[in-house]
Amino acid sequence: MCYGHRRSVSPDSFAQSRARRTENENVLVVEDLRGRLAETEARLARARAREAELSRRLEEMKRFVSVMEILETYLKRRFREQQEHLFGSEEKWMSYWAFYLMNKLHNMASQLIPFGLSLKGEVAV
Repeated sequence: MCYGHRRSVSPDSFAQSRARRTENENVLVVEDLRGRLAETEARLARARAREAELSRRLEEMKRFVSVMEILETYLKRRFREQQEHLFGSEEKWMSYWAFYLMNKLHNMASQLIPFGLSLKGEVAV
């Protein structure tokens, strides 16, 4: 039986082959890691840009709210001043309403009491 030429496999040739394979695998792993690192750095750059944009918008909103609060305070003060100018002080306005309501109640009570009776329920003579 003729099996052809046989190369002798020595431990050194096996070690060299394995070293070449390991070296190629290491190169592939390093290239893969570099690619993943580049992707991560790109995502990080996008996240930082987004954070900067959101921070800018937040500061803009804070300024807007401050302006609105100032405007609200001004308008409330002007409204109060106009009310006081038209109707006088609050106590005076409340006194007017109390007087008005008492007169209305008195008029209503007068209409409900039959002719000839006093407000205390006694018959007038």
